[in-house]
Amino acid sequence: MKKNTLKLGRYAGPRDLERIAAANLSRFDGGDASLYTGEGDDFLEFEGSVQNFAQEGHENVQFTIEMVNANAATRTAILFPGYHHLNTTLAAGQMVDGAFNDTGGNAGLTASSLGEKTIRELLEYLKYVPSRWVAVKINSTLASQIQSDFTITNLNPFKTAESRHIRPKTFQNQNVNQDKIITVPVNEQLDFETRVTYPFVGSSTTSLTFFFGARMNQAGALRKKARKGKASVAVIGAQNVIQASQQKYIG
Repeated sequence: MKKNTLKLGRYAGPRDLERIAAANLSRFDGGDASLYTGEGDDFLEFEGSVQNFAQEGHENVQFTIEMVNANAATRTAILFPGYHHLNTTLAAGQMVDGAFNDTGGNAGLTASSLGEKTIRELLEYLKYVPSRWVAVKINSTLASQIQSDFTITNLNPFKTAESRHIRPKTFQNQNVNQDKIITVPVNEQLDFETRVTYPFVGSSTTSLTFFFGARMNQAGALRKKARKGKASVAVIGAQNVIQASQQKYIG
């Protein structure tokens, strides 16, 4: 099925894009028909020259962990526990720096960060800064690791949500002679509501590199808004802003 793409002028700017969107996009999704790309949103953080969702995935934001399974049997770990973080009752088997038991209480897994920061710091960060997960690279000592699926579940105390799966084996290319390494595109979000589990085959060492896209950062948004607010006040004049504000509430 051929995908329809709007043809834009060479010099189309943000305002032009909004007008084109309003004229061409439907409202069947129940939302605003204006074109939102993420660019200029104070709450979003992209990396480097990336400014919007059209460029997402080109950021060099990644975190690599290494998992060793010293047992002959497969062991399943909770990579990202959501709001069950550090709750060993609700999230038995959650990944930590060092040795830990799997989801069934079986010993044998050992995790470590291959970067400057610890796994604990990554998990704490994701609690407060929801981040788009755009790809994962798997590199294992055993080819059978590629057969393992990621399971993603949105946590909710009021209902049990249906799980989703990422199946790396479906992205294998039979023409590429690399059966232990694969990079898989992902379209998920890691945050306090999201739990991700993953089985590690027996007697293996596996590294997982997580690639991140847009991040929603409230602390960063406040800094941006403060800078813009202070700059505007400097141009208009503090007394003029105060007077205009008082007249608004009086009138």
